Amino acid sequence: MRRLLAVLAVAAVPALADGAASQTPRVRSAVAVSAEAGGGSRVEVRLERDAAAPQVGSFQGELRFDPAALTLAGAELPAGLVGAWNQVEPGRVRFAGVSPNGLGGGAVLVLRFTSRAPVAPDQLQVRLEEVFAVDGRSRLAP
Repeated sequence: MRRLLAVLAVAAVPALADGAASQTPRVRSAVAVSAEAGGGSRVEVRLERDAAAPQVGSFQGELRFDPAALTLAGAELPAGLVGAWNQVEPGRVRFAGVSPNGLGGGAVLVLRFTSRAPVAPDQLQVRLEEVFAVDGRSRLAP
């Protein structure tokens, strides 16, 4: 049985819509960590959207962690999301996805780690590089 250990918003970025910077973020990333049987940890990368923001249609980003403390055992994108992830080097995972009908709530990437100690959200740094609305024109994050 999984137990939710922590949820931490790790990136709040000013949104760009039609080329203009906004004072408040429209989409930000969050990380949820839960323990799994056998000592592993499940990490969910989520996109949290402000209520007034349009639905997310595509995203691209990077997750970093200390490879001396954590070992990536695997990752997956949720059903219905077209995309990919790749550990380009130890401690650095690139990910991207698209959903023409818009992303619902929940995780956009689920990773599993092994470690000697429980994983804490502050051990993971998520950087969103691009987040676009379903119209393909409205930029919702950096």
